[in-house]
Amino acid sequence: AEWQYGIGKDRIRAVDDPLFVKPDDPRLAKIPTSPYRPAEKRETNDDIMVIGYVVNGEARAYPTALLDHHELVNDRYGNKPVTVGW
Repeated sequence: AEWQYGIGKDRIRAVDDPLFVKPDDPRLAKIPTSPYRPAEKRETNDDIMVIGYVVNGEARAYPTALLDHHELVNDRYGNKPVTVGW
């Protein structure tokens, strides 16, 4: 028998086709706060916590409040796959 824990395998859907917007995009202000950090109060888009990386001057940022619901992002840098986990 297979051993499982938590909510079970593949129950949390990864983000497979992330949408990237500029930091001043008003949609960022509509990201719900994390259920795990209820005291987190954002006043501007600059207050949004992210996991990010930069490769050859190209930056990517993934809001942690969204990652609290998805945990994984499957992305690409050029033709190389990148997985971001939270």
